[in-house]
Amino acid sequence: MNCLKKNHDNYLENYILPNILNYIFPNYDFVDSFTLSTHQKCIKVRKSYIEQLSKNNIKLLENDVFENYPINASNNKKLIGGYVSNLPYCKFLEKCDYDNNLLIKLNGNSKYEELNFLSGILRENFNFENVTLVFEIENHINNDFLKLSYIICYDNIVDIEDSKWLEYVQSAMTELTLVLSIEHAIMHLIVAHIIYIVKNKLYFTEILKVFTMASTNVFIKAFEVKTLLFGTPLVFGQILNNNNAFKKYLDNKITSFINNFDINTVFEDYFNLNSINPNLNWLHGMKDNILIIKNFVNNIITKKDISNENKIIKHYLIKKYKNNKDLVNIPDIKKLLEILFVVGSAFHSTTFEFTKIIMTDVFYNSKLDNLFYGISIQTIVADISKVFGDEELYKGRLYKDEIKKLKEELENSRININNNFENSIYKNNIYGTKDNMMKKYSPHTYTTYV
Repeated sequence: MNCLKKNHDNYLENYILPNILNYIFPNYDFVDSFTLSTHQKCIKVRKSYIEQLSKNNIKLLENDVFENYPINASNNKKLIGGYVSNLPYCKFLEKCDYDNNLLIKLNGNSKYEELNFLSGILRENFNFENVTLVFEIENHINNDFLKLSYIICYDNIVDIEDSKWLEYVQSAMTELTLVLSIEHAIMHLIVAHIIYIVKNKLYFTEILKVFTMASTNVFIKAFEVKTLLFGTPLVFGQILNNNNAFKKYLDNKITSFINNFDINTVFEDYFNLNSINPNLNWLHGMKDNILIIKNFVNNIITKKDISNENKIIKHYLIKKYKNNKDLVNIPDIKKLLEILFVVGSAFHSTTFEFTKIIMTDVFYNSKLDNLFYGISIQTIVADISKVFGDEELYKGRLYKDEIKKLKEELENSRININNNFENSIYKNNIYGTKDNMMKKYSPHTYTTYV
């Protein structure tokens, strides 16, 4: 790909991407049309996913791939709690008047304005119920400490035996999954932006070879976000590129993330854990891996003087961001590396995994047709056999010792995490061993597929 300046794509006002020329969209229409029950639909979607993996020469057993995602997930309150505590849904939890309860409010009254805003955008074309999910929390348990207790809708308490239970669970989990899918898409844009600017300005430098370890597919995926996810109504019910409020939100979201990014606190800050209880085992394994990223980046930037490369990047970004008065913290190489690996790797592997929710009965909306499922499946069908710590991804020589140490630390971390999580109702394969990851097809951090 030619990354010359003339090929800038001003899709975002302040955050450039490369132009993609002569791109041919793959066929997403491989899920047959269906007017089926939820159970039958899940069977068909799961079959399509396994078939797509098989076409990529990935031969797996359906029971392994969907171990954490049974079709009748709605009947298991503890499992739904496991989804929320181990996937990014937890970022919308808030405290209530009772010490052992946490809430997710999907009625426009969440304490998180971001959730209210994105929910409002989605509800312009989707019908969702005004529900509040009430979770019971057991603070003395290391894993499986959260379970869905009941649901409130217009002051009515609905429990699992109620005829409205499945409808309300589906409404809530579908809405939350679409909200997180928007955040997932934004991660693609952030990562592609970082890779593009360093390729543009740091060519023929050793530090660029560290950045490009995590560059697999980033430009293509960002292009698909722009043109397919945000550029058609197939996923979010409207063309978000035409929604001025959303475009402003998108620009502000990236600006705010860069301004406030601190690798020491990003885990608690991004997932709002300080407002809940940061001492619990949320997203088990991610915090350990972010610490490994922090140490790795420190080892890289202290290995060799990169002050000249820093000047080049800072000068370029100051000029580029001159019209963005809200961006007050211009990132240097250290911060760019940290953001790249945290967003493109640690955060992204969880967003990849939550997409499997669409293959359970907790996800349903009558407006989401076979094309939606085809696109969603295609986003999680890829070669994930190489991960960021794999030494062959580094094409240089200067940082070979640091890459080797990174790989060793990751392997030790994965083994420990896998052992600690073995008996959980939701086995967090995202942060497990590489062998288990491939068997379950759950990409662990770090994956080069971003």
